[in-house]
Amino acid sequence: MKYKAFNIEYESYGQRACLPKEIEIEVPNDCDDVMEFISDEISNKTGFSHSGFEYYYCATSAEIKKFLNSFCTKVRKNESSAHVELMMDNHKCIEFLKKQYYVPEENSSYSPTDELIYEHLIENYSL
Repeated sequence: MKYKAFNIEYESYGQRACLPKEIEIEVPNDCDDVMEFISDEISNKTGFSHSGFEYYYCATSAEIKKFLNSFCTKVRKNESSAHVELMMDNHKCIEFLKKQYYVPEENSSYSPTDELIYEHLIENYSL
C-alpha cells in the first residue's frame, strides 16, 4: 500500500542538505504499525533522522473506482432540493473524474482499506 509522507521535520544538526519535503513509501499490507514503518523509511531513504511528519494513503484510480461503484451514489442532474438535503444528512459530496458522487459518511461494510480510501476521497475531492 502506497503512502505519502509530507511536512517532514528533519534533524540535520546544522548540516546543509537538500532533503525532500515529501516521500512516497510502499508499506507492506501486513504491516502492524504504518506510522513506525514510514518513520523508519524516511530515515533509511534520506540518511537523516526526523522529529515528525504527516502522511496519507495514496489510493489508486482502480481502488477509487471500485470504492465508488461499491458504496457511492452518482449525483443525478435535476435532483430535487429535498433529495439533496436528504442525501447530505449522512453523505459527503465529491467529484472524481468529472463525476459527482454522494459518499456515505459511515458504513459498517467499510474494510480498513475502504476507510483509507474514504479519507483520501474526502481530503482530496470534496466539493
